[in-house]
Amino acid sequence: MGYDKLRRPETGISGNHRQQHEEPRGQNKKTRLVMISFITLGMIIVSAVSAGIAIVVRERAGCATTIRRKPTQAISRTCSKTRFPNLCVDSLLQFPGSLNASEQDLVHISFNMTLRHFSQALYTTSLISPVRMDPQVRSAYDDCLELLEDSVDALSRSLSSVVPSKDGNDSKGVSSSHDVMTWLRSALTNHDTCTEGFEGVSGEVKDQMAARLKNLSELVSNCLSLFAAIGKDDFEGV
Repeated sequence: MGYDKLRRPETGISGNHRQQHEEPRGQNKKTRLVMISFITLGMIIVSAVSAGIAIVVRERAGCATTIRRKPTQAISRTCSKTRFPNLCVDSLLQFPGSLNASEQDLVHISFNMTLRHFSQALYTTSLISPVRMDPQVRSAYDDCLELLEDSVDALSRSLSSVVPSKDGNDSKGVSSSHDVMTWLRSALTNHDTCTEGFEGVSGEVKDQMAARLKNLSELVSNCLSLFAAIGKDDFEGV
């Protein structure tokens, strides 16, 4: 008669003991997401500052710049080298300073713009975390979040390698062309792996992730094409 009464407290203790171990894990994940959000916001700010470094304004001071919706010749020539020229033109026209930029400047701007898109995707993706998910979706989501972090890091390294130095020359000497291509391809592979993780599942989380990841691989592909063109490598996009 006493065995059942003795076992119940043991089960409760075991459950409490398990809960004590699970709570720190949940807290650690929340802390990590908060850190990701702050870091990503910082990356967006840094990339915006980098845009000012990358753009060399060639108009005289005091001259008013008329806002044009049509791409400049530099933008048209630059985007003609990419696999997704329409996306290239549309995205560059939305980036501050692109209408005054040379073709060389537009390469830097394209890297900067792509980094900002990935940083924004990482930030907005981290906001989905509180949504309840089944184990398969949660696993795909967590993997994708980590892959986006890696991509932001890779694109940051790439941008640092193509931003012009103070003397007006490219800073590609800091890292080799091979390194930059490797980082870009890594970001492209991460994106593909992320989207593949949601194959076979459906629901709101998958739809939200698809919206946040839209055009990211195309932007990286365009960066690959542009960097290969200035490096005279035998690439025409991927």
